Amino acid sequence: MNLDIVTILKKLGFTEYEAKAYIALLEKSPLSGYGVALNSGVPRSKIYEVLDGLVKNGDVIVTYGAPVLYSPLPAKELIVQKKKQSDEYFDEASRSLETFSERVAERDNIWSILGRQQVLNRISELISMTESSLLIKMSFEDIKALEDQLKKASKNGIDIHVITDKGVILDYAKVYQVLEEVDVENKWFAISRDTSEVMMGLMTMGKESLAACTMHPSLVIPITTLLKSSLLLATMLSNHPKEFSESYGNDLLELYKIIGFKEIEEMMKAQIET
Repeated sequence: MNLDIVTILKKLGFTEYEAKAYIALLEKSPLSGYGVALNSGVPRSKIYEVLDGLVKNGDVIVTYGAPVLYSPLPAKELIVQKKKQSDEYFDEASRSLETFSERVAERDNIWSILGRQQVLNRISELISMTESSLLIKMSFEDIKALEDQLKKASKNGIDIHVITDKGVILDYAKVYQVLEEVDVENKWFAISRDTSEVMMGLMTMGKESLAACTMHPSLVIPITTLLKSSLLLATMLSNHPKEFSESYGNDLLELYKIIGFKEIEEMMKAQIET
């Protein structure tokens, strides 16, 4: 048996036993299973399993009778069939991989959003797309505007942590109160969903509200980390107010600003304005 042909057929997806059985049938056919085993060198204990695979793939034709006989798909037809299958596989792979290319392109974009309602709409979309965890730093007034979406997310099992300016209890989220001075006309916010996408911006009472949204890791990771730092600081302040007050006194607000994310806010603001 020509081993070079066996090697070529293996490149077309045949196993070694399948290649040997098919070549044996090209050399002489039709044959019974016993005859294929005898002429191909495939063990008799394996031959029917091998032949069943070849029949299933359309490489061998079976004639049921006494005995059952096997014939090969003619070589030229086999090549046409394998080429067609290969083209179909490449087309399928191309379509599948295109989705990854689109995701990469989407990940690299930074989207600018203008207008209070448009910003709220995009935040609602992020909440609905969240699969496991949601971190939000936002004024309580704006949290209330998103309450329905947040309640729905909580019912779906999403772990929600809210950093806000009010010491309130919410049944759909864990709340952390911050000590920042809040500008009621221009309020910064930040959101991270699943540590895969972030949104940050300035929420005003008019149409000038603006924000940026991205999946780019160079922004997702630091903004999410700084949100978590804010959670940690808010928890420490809540659990140990006396110790912090004794240690820092009137400098406590300044401490929060230092550990907070003012620099990231400025970076995002510059990105939005450009």
